This record gives sequence, C-alpha cells and structure tokens, in this order.
Amino acid sequence: MLRSGFELRFGDSRETWRVASADPPATSVVDLETGQRLFGLDDLIAIPPTADPELFLSRQATGVWIAEQGERVWEPSDLELLRVGSRQYRFEPSAPVHATRAGRQMTPAGLSLEFAVSLNEEHVAITIVHSERRTPLRPRAHGYVLLTLARLREKDQSDPALSPESHGWVYQDQLVKMLATTPTQLAVDIYRARQQFNEAGVADAAQLVERRSMTHELRLGVPHLSIRSA
Repeated sequence: MLRSGFELRFGDSRETWRVASADPPATSVVDLETGQRLFGLDDLIAIPPTADPELFLSRQATGVWIAEQGERVWEPSDLELLRVGSRQYRFEPSAPVHATRAGRQMTPAGLSLEFAVSLNEEHVAITIVHSERRTPLRPRAHGYVLLTLARLREKDQSDPALSPESHGWVYQDQLVKMLATTPTQLAVDIYRARQQFNEAGVADAAQLVERRSMTHELRLGVPHLSIRSA
C-alpha cells in the first residue's frame, strides 16, 4: 500500500520521488485574490468560509456537483469561475473516488428521522435513529425546513399511486412560499442542516436534501420518517 513519505524510483532512473500525500484527490475552490484553496467537508463547500456564506456547493448521489446561490441552482463546470460579491473563486472538482464504506455506516438513505413538534410549531426536535443508536440533535432554526420537507415526503408515501422515486419533491419557489423565507435563507438553512448531520456522524450529509438542478426541485433524502406532536 502506498503511504505518505514513501520514496519511489521508475525504471533505471536515479531520480527519487517522495510521496507527499496518499490521500485521494479532493474537490476544492480557489480564491483567486488570495490563492487560498477551500476544501469541502463531506462533499459540502460554503463560500465565503464565514458564518454567513452566500454560495453553496454539494455533491449529489449521482456524483454531480450542484451550486446554490439565492434563486439560482446550477451544475458548475470544471474550472468555472464563481463570483461572490467582489471576489472570484475557481471550482476545481476531483474525479469521483469510490471508497468502500462500512455496512452499518449512517447515510441519509439508511437512517430514520423522528420529529417531535410542539403544538404551536415553534419547537422542532429531531432524533436520528440508526440500528439501535439514537442521536438527538440540538434544536436549530433549520429544523422547521426539514420538518416541512418530511411532511411532503410522508404525504406522498401515503399515496399508493405514487412511486418511491417521486415522493417528496417540491419546487424551490413553492417551498420558499410555504416557509415564508427567501431563496438565500433557504440555501443557508439547508447547508447548516447538512453540516449538523455531518457533525452527528452522518456520511454523505449532502444527500440529506436532494436537488434537481434542471427543475429546481428538492426533497428530503431520508425515506424513513416519524412525525408526532410533543
């Protein structure tokens, strides 16, 4: 197995090459003003990397990267220049790396979510359930976004005429109206939800909310749901 620090020679050459890193290539964006390279956290990248990012990149289950900035949702091309305010960033995707995952690892498609909602709907408690493990999440503002998406998916699941592939999809502009929010705030809430699930040990947290860039539809990526009043 190749490891960092190994020295290599090719053929009869006297040149020696040292392996600087054996890590797989990672998708990143480059700040063209500073040269700083920003790497993703479990296939999630926020620009700028501050408490108030404005542009979000996430890798979908198909391997395609989606960019979200306000009302705009698109698939960025290799080396595309992304503008945030007066700054430009270059998108540098890596080739997909198919790593072997542990069979019991938590992913959005393989876990269950329990929602406990107060009667006035001002408090939403979410618990991740995976196998025999239960992980309560600290209540956050984005919990109501996930609750709304969960209700839409649960409603479709109750209709036997609908296929599982069609469950829960909603147009972004419809969801914005339902939540009485803005596209920018919705993108921030989705990013923070994905980030919270990543911190809770969920792999592929970008799939928590799935996107269709062509139709601007999205849905909760968790099919196993329980919603109750608390």
